[in-house]
Amino acid sequence: MPNHGLKNLQAQNRIACSRNEISWTYNSADVASNEQQVTFLLLIRAEYVILFSASVLSLDLWPSKAYFGVYAAVFLCSMGILIFRSVTKPEQVWYQARALAESVKTLTWRFAMRVLNSRTLTIWTI
Repeated sequence: MPNHGLKNLQAQNRIACSRNEISWTYNSADVASNEQQVTFLLLIRAEYVILFSASVLSLDLWPSKAYFGVYAAVFLCSMGILIFRSVTKPEQVWYQARALAESVKTLTWRFAMRVLNSRTLTIWTI
């Protein structure tokens, strides 16, 4: 005769995350996602403002050395933002952190509703 009580106890012992660990993981992923979203949107806005400035400066309104110096500075700022965005890739960190937060939230809901299967139990093991 199989001992189902022992199997249930073993399954309960396999679950390693407490409420504090779940909320900490979700909160840290959520904060990281929000910070990277703000950074990404700030860089995009700055890039658009600089590109608009470059388009206005391309009208050649005052042909002087200072004018072309400002135009060159705007161009270099635009290139700097583009290179920074390409190297740091804040949109990818934003998406990954958001995916982690949503996964933690989904797994927490599954655990609370007791919708656990062998796949989710392996995720929650030590």
